[in-house]
Amino acid sequence: MAVERRGSILEYLGLPEQECVVFDRPPLALALCQVQFEGLLDLTTEGVAPFQRALRREFPRLSRVQQFSLEIEAGPREEPDGVQQKQQPPVWRMSDVAGNWTVALARTFVTLEVREYGRFEGFLRRLRTVLDALVEHVQPTIGTRVGLRYVNEIRLGEARADEVVRREVLGPLAERSLDEHAHQTLQQVLLRYPEHQGINFTHGRLPGGSTVQRKSDEAAPEGPFYLLDIDVFRQYPAPSVLELESELICQQVETFHEALYRVFRWAVSPAYVESMGVGQ
Repeated sequence: MAVERRGSILEYLGLPEQECVVFDRPPLALALCQVQFEGLLDLTTEGVAPFQRALRREFPRLSRVQQFSLEIEAGPREEPDGVQQKQQPPVWRMSDVAGNWTVALARTFVTLEVREYGRFEGFLRRLRTVLDALVEHVQPTIGTRVGLRYVNEIRLGEARADEVVRREVLGPLAERSLDEHAHQTLQQVLLRYPEHQGINFTHGRLPGGSTVQRKSDEAAPEGPFYLLDIDVFRQYPAPSVLELESELICQQVETFHEALYRVFRWAVSPAYVESMGVGQ
């Protein structure tokens, strides 16, 4: 039985404990954990190399993604429209051969993301490996945020929204005459708790495609789906500090995962839970 950790987001959330099971057909489109920290001066190839070497057995593919931003300035300029394109620091991305697991490293964050996996223990093991490499080779000193986010896309097919999502979540779509003609709905619920803890819950019915960028060889899904995008996090504004220790962060992420799972199980209908099937 899980313990309601005093002062944790589980205590404030107030949703019932759920037995965590592995589903045969989960609606997961993307899961990611991100740890943010005070910005590093630079991430050159030489600086990233030890981090990449520590992870290349599991994440052998490496790419450097260059980012740009647009700056608009008032007053006379050589450019007639006053718009300048400014180069941002790169993001280094490392992935497994299949492109299912990806690590992203930038000046202010590291992210582990996955499109599908079995048990959460496997996700946590890889996260611990990434954090160990971060602490040893990149050596950021001050952590500012840790978050765990799951993007679930429930493909509706011929089902109505009220057959997969509980009425308290649906709002107007709980009225079937409205659901039949709904093209798109989207709502964001921002929950804030003590100690700078929070949950961002974005949900709604969308007409097709996906909210997650697909792999280059993968076609976007067709047909309507119901989005359950749940982000559980804690921020550390100054003078508070997130200690960048792998085990401490993983303990937080375990708590976030339990909170996230409770929100998901509360949001979906018992019939939909049964339809996913329980794996071995």
